[in-house]
Amino acid sequence: MKLKFVRFIAAVIAAAVLCCAVGCEFGTYVKTNQLPESSVTGFFDCLKSENFTGCDEYLADHASFEIKNYTGYALADVMLAARLNGLRYEIISQPVVNGAAARCVVRVNAPNVFGLKEAISEEYNKLKNSYVKDNELKAFPSDDKEVVDKVVTEAFNAVAAQAEESSVEITVNMSFQDGMWKINVTEELCTAILGEVVSNEE
Repeated sequence: MKLKFVRFIAAVIAAAVLCCAVGCEFGTYVKTNQLPESSVTGFFDCLKSENFTGCDEYLADHASFEIKNYTGYALADVMLAARLNGLRYEIISQPVVNGAAARCVVRVNAPNVFGLKEAISEEYNKLKNSYVKDNELKAFPSDDKEVVDKVVTEAFNAVAAQAEESSVEITVNMSFQDGMWKINVTEELCTAILGEVVSNEE
């Protein structure tokens, strides 16, 4: 009988504690010395150096930051490198921590290389004529992918300095995972980095 009585008392105490807790707000709290902004800095520093594997360390839910060039032209890689080389970021708000989530506002500045389409086209036409003349051809070999890629890349390099700087402010959301703050990948973040809307592929 004593055992049953002890169990009964334990149940009453548990019920009393539960009743006292009614109306209270429960939350998840993270105790860590790591600052959310250190993950933002680590991610963007890896990004600027094109260390995409290093970027993954700072991404939540085991996401992977990988930029693939499906065009088959080196121009795409050259334009990406130009944008990342000129990319600057600044954390412009004190990070807000709410349990296992955090957020801060980041300003991202980068050269708008995609805004050079007309300038590239004009320069490309000039370089095509020069190529035909220099190689004593009757017409430009537009069906030669290697030649086209070479000339259009030269055209981009010739006008790259004309790219105006774009600036955007985004909210970077983070989750506390694996003992550190990690960034949630969003379309807003990807667009701020690349300057173009990208599609997420599994």
